[in-house]
Amino acid sequence: MKITGIIEKVDLDGGVWTLKSEDGTSYRLKGGDSSLYTQGDKATIEGKELRNVMGIGMNGPIFEVKKYKKM
Repeated sequence: MKITGIIEKVDLDGGVWTLKSEDGTSYRLKGGDSSLYTQGDKATIEGKELRNVMGIGMNGPIFEVKKYKKM
């Protein structure tokens, strides 16, 4: 699955990275190299949405990142 959107950092639980997709859905990013994430960048991520998994951020579905590309 590929999703394109804007990278945001949410100040919950010490900070969690999210991607707000073009359709308005916010995904909490899990995995990948978080040192590449920069607030406000447009990016395309590849991976899979983890179903039946909950996180402390509670700001949307969790997305396990396999590939990350800044636009």
